[in-house]
Amino acid sequence: MKLFFAGAENKTHAQILLELKVPYLLMSYWNLRGKGSGLLEYLAPFKKYGAEIMLDSGAHTLQKDGHNIDYEKFFREYLTFLKKNKEFFTSFVELDIENQVGLKKVEQWTQRIMDETGLQPIVVWHRERGFDYWIEMCKKYDYVGFSGFIGGTSKGEVPDKYVPLFLKVAKKYGAKVHGFGYTKPSLVKKYPFYSVDSSSWLIGCRWGGIAVYNQNTKSLKMYSKDVFHQRFKKFNNINNLNVDYWNATQWQQYQTYLKRFWENVEMRKDGK
Repeated sequence: MKLFFAGAENKTHAQILLELKVPYLLMSYWNLRGKGSGLLEYLAPFKKYGAEIMLDSGAHTLQKDGHNIDYEKFFREYLTFLKKNKEFFTSFVELDIENQVGLKKVEQWTQRIMDETGLQPIVVWHRERGFDYWIEMCKKYDYVGFSGFIGGTSKGEVPDKYVPLFLKVAKKYGAKVHGFGYTKPSLVKKYPFYSVDSSSWLIGCRWGGIAVYNQNTKSLKMYSKDVFHQRFKKFNNINNLNVDYWNATQWQQYQTYLKRFWENVEMRKDGK
């Protein structure tokens, strides 16, 4: 399993990830599009050390209140960006906004992406598509995915009890599955996604939280600063450190563990 760190479009965050040479990153076109002529300089260091970068279309952000968007224009700009910069990305996501433009339009856009880039995007399932559509997606595309939440709610697009069924279908047809925002500990060690992503390593700058990876239990837990200082007295100097950097180191250990954990599972299945 590959755990992609989201949020590398910010220069400060990017420097942390570059220093740590984090291997899997997710960036959003929505946030990258404003870098203009500085884009190549921004992405080149990641490519130099061999990072795998997944490009998200920005569909989730696109639909937030306050964004008055010409969706056709946005798609054309996204496609132009992909064709010009695809060398930097190992995978990229379709513009899955059928709740705004209809599924037929999204399908047309996805086909156009494939026709003009020569590559398949990650195709994203939503509940409105129905389970039969998931089956067809897994037959047709190499890399598919679904979200760990429904926009504006805490409910998963795929209820936890049905995740095994969705993954079983994907495996049957040889499709890799990405879980968008799927890093709940109860799921990532239980279900064999090919990849997942999270921006939760940024809990420091967002909510003042601190992550701790436990080498003994192989678990990652989040704490508020107050609770952290009460439970981990020896780390009281954390206030003098870059909290985002600290959290990135903890998430990176978890990232490494998850990859090895699922590699070992596969090896045991193969009898090695």
